Amino acid sequence: MLIEGDSTRRIDVDDPEVNMDDAQRLLYRGELFTGEVTEYLGNALVVFDDDGLTFRESYEWDEDGRPTKSWRLGDGF
Repeated sequence: MLIEGDSTRRIDVDDPEVNMDDAQRLLYRGELFTGEVTEYLGNALVVFDDDGLTFRESYEWDEDGRPTKSWRLGDGF
């Protein structure tokens, strides 16, 4: 699913409409994608730039849904 807000486009890397081409570029619905890419890892959400390398932010929460940690680029992560 594509989420658009405050001029940033964001997709979930596990979305079935997300693929990579032969040059390892990110595609969404068959077109090159620019924006942020999210990935859920257990109780954590990680956000990268579309290059898949530049870390932007991360959030973690406990089993009850309470936030436990968060990081943003520039916080020393």
